[in-house]
Amino acid sequence: MQDIVFSKTHKDEEFFKYIDLIFPSRRIRNILFIIPPDADSGMFNYNTAKRKRYWNFPPYGVGVLASHLRLIDINVSIVNLNNLVLKKSQNSNSEKEFNFNSCIQTELEDKISSFKPDFIGLSCMFSQTHKSTIKVVELVKEIAPRIPIGLGGVHVTNCLVDSKTLKTFTEDFINVDVFFTYEAELSLKSFVLAVNDNSNSEEVGQIILNHKG
Repeated sequence: MQDIVFSKTHKDEEFFKYIDLIFPSRRIRNILFIIPPDADSGMFNYNTAKRKRYWNFPPYGVGVLASHLRLIDINVSIVNLNNLVLKKSQNSNSEKEFNFNSCIQTELEDKISSFKPDFIGLSCMFSQTHKSTIKVVELVKEIAPRIPIGLGGVHVTNCLVDSKTLKTFTEDFINVDVFFTYEAELSLKSFVLAVNDNSNSEEVGQIILNHKG
């Protein structure tokens, strides 16, 4: 059974009981941010990518989050998988040579192994990226099953604040431990401080705990 728990309804004891489950060491020092590809492998068109006709926006929002976290001495690394697949496809000699899923898996395995994150955050900004984000979350869980996962972004917020899509959305992302809604530059920082310093959970807001138990 799955419990969707809004943090603002939580008392400290309840909040930290869940935090102890997903962060038994109560330590977040390294955070890895992952930008999923804009589309999954089924939607990705090799020839369009080869002609450089896909948009490739820089992950500005995640960059803002990283800046705030570095102010509290958190080590942050960003993996832009959308940029990766576009670059790999453009540098390949043929569609047969290019493997969408393989290049993503290799990149994630290498980065998680070398950076050793305590927490992994993903950003999903658009509805078209929904399936792609599911695939990346599943892959991260396979590679590093014990590392907690957070998810935020415009699409995430839109789905979570609408009662018509809340249940389906959280079921799609059963492997996500914490959802961050709206702008998260302050809420994410407060969340990290609460985990590390056992501070008052009332300072934590705009999150949903995706409790599975």
